Amino acid sequence: MIEKMRDILLAHRGKDNAIAAIEISSMLGLPLEATQSTCRKLIHKTANFYHLPLFSSSKGFYIAQTNRILYFYIQNILLVFWAISEIITAQVFRRINYFFYIS
Repeated sequence: MIEKMRDILLAHRGKDNAIAAIEISSMLGLPLEATQSTCRKLIHKTANFYHLPLFSSSKGFYIAQTNRILYFYIQNILLVFWAISEIITAQVFRRINYFFYIS
């Protein structure tokens, strides 16, 4: 089953070729659920097992077409992480300053 899932995912490279979980469920004979949780678990298990650069969008799942797409995705995640850490740091310092102000 995992090999079939890998083949399906590899056949869908690029955002324009995304495939919905319900389509994959139909192709593999998985139960058709409201959230497709069984299929999604198998998708993620397959991507992890084969180290596939799996992405998802509102249209479904797809494999990154190029390493450049992966690079920009990772860069974006790091920027978001940096921004969140800056916000948290600022809040911590505000609380520390407040604590010393009232002491």
